[in-house]
Amino acid sequence: MFSTKISTYIEFPLRDLDMSPYLHKNCKNKSTNYDLSAIICHHGGSNGGHYTCYAFNHIDNEWYEYDDSYCTRVDESTVKNSQAYVLFYR
Repeated sequence: MFSTKISTYIEFPLRDLDMSPYLHKNCKNKSTNYDLSAIICHHGGSNGGHYTCYAFNHIDNEWYEYDDSYCTRVDESTVKNSQAYVLFYR
């Protein structure tokens, strides 16, 4: 069995992800815009690697990178240019 990791950069919004085009026309939910709250990134290949996370702190309105025992404040541009594996919106 052979597999490879897809490393294509995906552009994603930090704020106001509009999901309304993907809702059924009869959906009554008025909340259709979402803000990014965290990202999981995978570094390595399909056979192994390392995971890190970026998360938004709603108390101080800053982004942080979590890498094992390290937590570092990062610029929004670092988050925006990350190679996201999983995105969490709220």
